[in-house]
Amino acid sequence: MPITFEEVSADIEREPRTEAPAEPAPPAAGPDLGAQLEQLLRLRAEREARTCDR
Repeated sequence: MPITFEEVSADIEREPRTEAPAEPAPPAAGPDLGAQLEQLLRLRAEREARTCDR
């Protein structure tokens, strides 16, 4: 059985805005970069100590 499609057309219009656009949210507080850097350096030192001990 063949498939047939009917042609459908419509006009879609946006409704006019009645209120002002919302202000963008303030940026979220980022992670503490100093603490992250300290942790990464500590992990690197620990990894280096493990690989050099063998």
